[in-house]
Amino acid sequence: MPLLPRLTLLLLCASLGSCFLFEPIVTFPGELVLHNSHARAEAALARGDVDAAEGFITGSRFRHRSNQIPGPSLSELHAQAAQILLAAHARGQAVAPEALYRAHMVAAEGHDPGAALEQLDRAQRLLDSGVLTQPEDKRQEIFWQRFPTLLLYRYLESGGLIDWQSNIGMGLSYLRFPAREPLPGEPDPRDFYRFPGYLTLADREWLFARLPLRQPLDEAIWRDEARLQAFIHSADYYDWYEANGFDWLLSTRLNALQGPEQTCIARRHGYRVQVPAQWDLDDVVDPQTCRRRPPASINRRG
Repeated sequence: MPLLPRLTLLLLCASLGSCFLFEPIVTFPGELVLHNSHARAEAALARGDVDAAEGFITGSRFRHRSNQIPGPSLSELHAQAAQILLAAHARGQAVAPEALYRAHMVAAEGHDPGAALEQLDRAQRLLDSGVLTQPEDKRQEIFWQRFPTLLLYRYLESGGLIDWQSNIGMGLSYLRFPAREPLPGEPDPRDFYRFPGYLTLADREWLFARLPLRQPLDEAIWRDEARLQAFIHSADYYDWYEANGFDWLLSTRLNALQGPEQTCIARRHGYRVQVPAQWDLDDVVDPQTCRRRPPASINRRG
C-alpha cells in the first residue's frame, strides 16, 4: 500500500484509541524512516546521481533498507548504482575508490561470466593500486568470487554442455553413481565438476597457488595433462573433490546461470545450453535484449 494511505489509516487508528480493527500498517517512526530512505535512494539513482550512488553502494547513505518495499529490489538498486558509477568512471569523472571497487564487485554478479571476470580483474587492479581499505578481506572476496566464475567461463568456452534437462545442477556428489555410464561421445553432466581438466595451465597455477585445500593435489599431477585427465576420471578424484568441499561452491555458481535471461545471454555467446521445451524462451524473453517480456506481452503472445 502507498505510504500516504498507510499513514491515514494509522491516524484513524490512533483517533479511535485502539488498533484492534487493523493489522499493523506502519510502525512509526521506524517504517516511515525506512520508506523515506528507500524512496530517496530510488529517486536519486533514477536521476543518475553519482554522489548518491557512492553512498548507496558503500552503505554510508540510505542505510534504512528493505526488500519488503514495493518497487525495485535492493539487488536491482545496487546494480543501478554500480552502472552509474562505472559509467561516471568511464567518462573520467572522479569516483571514490571504495565505491568504485564495490561497483566492480556488484557488476561481477551479472549473468555473463566473461564480463564478470573482466569486472573482477578491474577490482583486483584497483586493490593492487593500494588505495583500498581492508585489502586482505577484499583479496579474499575477489578470489572466492573469481574462482567459480572462472570455472564456469572456461567450461563454457571449451564447448562444455549445460543441459538443464539432466541433473547437472545437483552436484557431483549426487552424480557420482549414475544409473548408467554415458556412452562414448555422449554428454556427461559430471564433466563440469571435473574442473582441473578444462582449466588452462596458467589458470591452475593461479588457482593452486591461492586455494586453501584440506587435501592438496600433487603439483606433478596438475601440471601433466595426461596424468591430470586420468586423475579427474578416477575414484581418487571424487575423494579429493569431496574432501575439499567443492560441491556447494560449484553447483551454486552453475545454478546461478539457470533461467530464461541467463540462458539467452549464454546462447548469444555461442555457449551450449539446453533447456526443457516448456521453458518457451522466446515467449518469456526478448531474444534481442535477453530481458523478460512484460507479462501483458507474454499473455498476448500466448
